[in-house]
Amino acid sequence: MALTWDDHDGVRATGRDMALTWDDHDGVRATGRDMALTWDDHDGVRATGRDMALTWGDHDGVRATGRDMALTWGDHDGVRATGRDMALTWDDHDGVRATGRDMALTWDDHDGVRATGRDMALTRLYTANTNMSVDAYPSESEIYKIHTTDGLPLYTITMDEFLARYASREAYNYLHDALVWDHATGRFGALIGLIFLEYGGVDSFADLKTVDNGMDQVPKRLLTRYLLSSVRHSIHLNHQLVSIRGRRGNYKLIFRCTQTVDGYTTPTKSPERYVCARKVVLGVQKDCVEKVNFAPYRLSKEFRRQVNSVRQVQAQKIFLAYQNQWWKKGNANITHGRCDLPSKFTYDWRRGSNGYYIHLPSYSDGSASVASWRELQNQGSTIYGSMPGAQRVTTEVRKRIHTYMSRLYRIPEADIPPSVGGAMQLWDTYPYKASWHFYKPGFNMEQTRDYMLKPFPDHDVFHVSGSWWPNKLQSWSEAALRAVDLTVRRYL
Repeated sequence: MALTWDDHDGVRATGRDMALTWDDHDGVRATGRDMALTWDDHDGVRATGRDMALTWGDHDGVRATGRDMALTWGDHDGVRATGRDMALTWDDHDGVRATGRDMALTWDDHDGVRATGRDMALTRLYTANTNMSVDAYPSESEIYKIHTTDGLPLYTITMDEFLARYASREAYNYLHDALVWDHATGRFGALIGLIFLEYGGVDSFADLKTVDNGMDQVPKRLLTRYLLSSVRHSIHLNHQLVSIRGRRGNYKLIFRCTQTVDGYTTPTKSPERYVCARKVVLGVQKDCVEKVNFAPYRLSKEFRRQVNSVRQVQAQKIFLAYQNQWWKKGNANITHGRCDLPSKFTYDWRRGSNGYYIHLPSYSDGSASVASWRELQNQGSTIYGSMPGAQRVTTEVRKRIHTYMSRLYRIPEADIPPSVGGAMQLWDTYPYKASWHFYKPGFNMEQTRDYMLKPFPDHDVFHVSGSWWPNKLQSWSEAALRAVDLTVRRYL
């Protein structure tokens, strides 16, 4: 069996006959998009993204993997975010009073930006205009039976089409800003809105867990265990799969040699390399599958339809390090914030191992947001202490971030001290062209997931990616682990 890894979808490598090939530098990165950014010691913390803290109840695969590898899990109090801890700035919507038929909520001053309010507004839209339950999140068997009051199956329309039918323009603008995520509106399937809903006053940040020494311990120990389990196991970095040829039981995989320097991956002039395999398991996301030249991919209309059932979502994260927690001056309880500024999300990562304090002042998704930060990254000079190359933070990026942080924390920009380090990650180019994917309307998510695991009955080519995993876990590395487990149970 030959397994090819691309981007940052993680899989469990089992079986003594496996030849494991990793595309580019993904082999030393994490099992999901949020762990693709690794920090050196001078940054003071291994801040590898949202999967640094995961919701305990939803991530059985990561929990089981960590338990098998004797990882220590602990609470992640630093990002517990309740309404009182949030500092939110709203450019144009401070005075919004949404009392219309679609929301039935009244907002006074800053009460209108409380987290419970935004979730109530969306919950109201769904429960008042569809036949879904008002008491609990729908099960997989129920989700495709939800229809609107007009009789349309919810999964067949986009989020914008749903909001256009049942929300006022004022409500639409409020939800777009309050929910922050780019996929809260737009051309994604309307079922995506369900992931924002909370029931019974549940605090979605109350059950966060992390791994001692960073979530990157999960992929690192997986790789170590894989290599030690057999002398026949090996890992080859910087190889991009470009073609699959052959028939069942006799495949020829063609790889392009690449090099990664300061986070940039480019082809080399070295000749292509070949690997023979009886079975092929691709741990790749949608955008990388499309780069592989394989005859069934080209010839099957159904494959092209299913592989394009999801839309890519680009994202960015920026980290800055300081000698003190200056953002605590206004409100010492602030740990997490969301706002309608372009910076969107902020997280306090607290003190690093070298004594510096780490702050994530910007975390946003959407191609427009990423493009603007990419443009700023290409302007100015690299700041002191920044990671190099693709993860560099420039003076123009920091200047813009300080402007937003000044408004968010209500501290004069002149009082913000200079940073002592930084890094940023933009998921918009190969090998991280997308941070995650979400479904388009009109697709049964479970059926597409099952199809993509093994799309061709006469070929042993498997896809163990989170790109096509259904429901709430599609943007988490947990989805990739579950895809692996399901593939192993069914086919391997």
